[in-house]
Amino acid sequence: MISTIHTANKKVVAKRRVRSGNTWTEVSVPKPLLTDEYNSGMLGVDKSDQMIGYCNVLMRSVRWWKTLLFHCIDIACVNSFVLFQAHRASHPEIRELSRKAGYDHLAFREELLEQIFGFDGKQARSPPPPTPKHADHKPQKVQKRKNCKLCYERTKVELKTNVFCDTCQVHLCFTSVRNCFGEWHTRRATPT
Repeated sequence: MISTIHTANKKVVAKRRVRSGNTWTEVSVPKPLLTDEYNSGMLGVDKSDQMIGYCNVLMRSVRWWKTLLFHCIDIACVNSFVLFQAHRASHPEIRELSRKAGYDHLAFREELLEQIFGFDGKQARSPPPPTPKHADHKPQKVQKRKNCKLCYERTKVELKTNVFCDTCQVHLCFTSVRNCFGEWHTRRATPT
């Protein structure tokens, strides 16, 4: 261990149990002050590691920097939760800081994400506008070939087609083997 605060000569006495023969005896052993102060602060580090483990977002990734970035974000979330809890405890009179009983780190993270992304929890995503029932869905041949939307949704295979539905704004297969154009419009016309 290296420290800029402690000297190498300052020592404290630590008690260790030593076995001599069949009995255990306590022996006083000198220990550097640096080690003693480091170990006394390790409880906070262990608690921090434990809280990071509860809501860990680390994924096995090929890119090392993603792992490092997500770990730094986890540490920042845990530290901000600890500071928030300390601030709440020191200022119980502030109503904006009051939370329900059992307010934990996960609830703090969810609230933090809602604040960052501007989501208040009451807005529901509006469904996409329905396709007009009497719209003219006619296959059009276009110059640029793009992936068939339905084939890609099903199999994640890129099958290029130059048939385009101008109403739906999607490319769809329309061959003697596959009729994605007809299937797409039948599926969208019938409610699920």
